[in-house]
Order: sequence, then C-alpha cells, then structure tokens
Amino acid sequence: MFADTMEITDKKNQEPLVSIRDAARIIGVPPHTIRYWEKEFSDFLVAPRTMGKQRRYGDAQILKLRTIFRMLKEEGYSIAGAKRALAKQNQAANLGNSQATGTLESLSAEMAEKILALVKNELSYQF
Repeated sequence: MFADTMEITDKKNQEPLVSIRDAARIIGVPPHTIRYWEKEFSDFLVAPRTMGKQRRYGDAQILKLRTIFRMLKEEGYSIAGAKRALAKQNQAANLGNSQATGTLESLSAEMAEKILALVKNELSYQF
C-alpha cells in the first residue's frame, strides 16, 4: 500500500479498498479518467465511498476498471460501444444466473430424491 493512502477494508468482505489515486496507478490512467468513467459507466461501475465521500475501490471495481480500460484503449471501443457491450455482458450474465439457479434447484430436488432412495434402500437392507 502507498504511504499516502489510508487502507480501509470493506466490512462485508474484509477486502482492502484503495483510493482513487492508487486505483489509477494500478490501471495506468490519471484519477480524472476514472472519475469520468464512473459518470459514463454508472450502470456498470460504482465505487463505495467513505464517510468523507472519498472513493474506495476493491477487487471488483478494479476488475471493472481494467475491463473498461481494455475495451477503450486496447480494443478500440467508443464510449457508446463499450456501454452497449457491457450492457450485453451484464444481460447475458443475469440470464445465465437465473438459468443456473433453476438448474441448481432442479438438481437439488433430484439429488434429494436420490439420497432419500439410497437411505431407504440402506435402511431396508440392514433389517
């Protein structure tokens, strides 16, 4: 951690959070660029703030910043194009999560039935 940055942690996840200056150093852009990206990609990137309203970035936000950086600087997306691509990714992830949840629920019910059948079979086999 940099000497000029106070390290705090996310109370829920106990992950270290870094200042906008440190996040900018990690990503390789000036802090004002991150502030701009927060405005432009507000549906995708939200940084938690301290009581004094200072931004703090955890692993999830750093990963999102890297994604934005890669899309804009390396892959040549425009801001609008990156927004559309990120919206599609989020939509696909949400659809996948809901399908996965339904699949897990059906698998859980199926597994419960199999376990119950095995237990009944084991109990009847012992007598």
